[in-house]
Amino acid sequence: MDERSLLRHLTATIAYRADAALEGAPADLAGFHAGEGARTALELCRHIADLVEWSARLAGGPQAQPAAVADPAADPWPAAVDRIRIACRQLDEQLARADLSAVPVERLVQGPLADSLTHVGQLALLRRLAGHAMAPHNYFRAEVPPAS
Repeated sequence: MDERSLLRHLTATIAYRADAALEGAPADLAGFHAGEGARTALELCRHIADLVEWSARLAGGPQAQPAAVADPAADPWPAAVDRIRIACRQLDEQLARADLSAVPVERLVQGPLADSLTHVGQLALLRRLAGHAMAPHNYFRAEVPPAS
C-alpha cells in the first residue's frame, strides 16, 4: 500500500470509528462531563473535526489557505457530529489529489491523525461512563468504506 492509499484508509478509519462511537448516542451525551479538566463529548467532536480539517490543510501543502478561526461554541451537537464526517470526506478528497511530496506524511500521521483516533477512543469511553456503552465492534474484520 502506498502512502496515499494508507492515508486515505486512515482517514476512512477515523470516520468509521467516529461513526461507531456516535451511532445511537443520546443527545445528552453532548454535555456529559467525566471530571474536572476533561472535555465533553461535544468538545471532543469539535476538536476531532478541527484536527481533520487541519490535516486537509496540511495535505494541501505550503500554498494551502490558513484556517479561519472558528467560534468553538458554534457547533451544536448534531452539527459537530456531521462536521467530523464532512471533514473526513474533505480530507480524503484532498489526499486523492495532493502532491504528497510537499507534505511530511509521517508528521501528518503522528500529529493530527493519530490525535483524532485518540479522541475518538475518548468518545467511546465517555459513552460507557455516561451509561450508554456502544455496541462491540471487531475493527480488524470491519469493512471500512472510503471517507468520500
